[in-house]
Amino acid sequence: RSDWSSDVCSSDLVHFLLIEQALDNLKEGGIGMFLIPSSMFESEESLPLLKFIQKNGYLQSLINLPGAMFASKKSEKAILILQKKGAKSKQANPVLLGEFPLVKDTKNFEKFMAEVAVWKEKNF
Repeated sequence: RSDWSSDVCSSDLVHFLLIEQALDNLKEGGIGMFLIPSSMFESEESLPLLKFIQKNGYLQSLINLPGAMFASKKSEKAILILQKKGAKSKQANPVLLGEFPLVKDTKNFEKFMAEVAVWKEKNF
């Protein structure tokens, strides 16, 4: 069923297949949260995955975790939130994009969490 090209590197392919299977297996309107490489959507190889998501669900949020949490740029992660189409699901407006502040940066962390709470209330 997957439409992944042979040009996709094997680690990306694993992530793509996991997201595809998880979205397929969610109930209509169900939400999936994924810890993904921050760079996952930076290459053209991700286009089939993005098309799959657009056809079957909604990309609700993509938030990068603080780079300081990781040993290298290559190991940085992000949180991806998808919602399967159906039931009462709808595209979040706006899609929540950004970078999670460090927890020890109390002021920015609290501000960010308040913004997330408002976004959640508005969209879900």
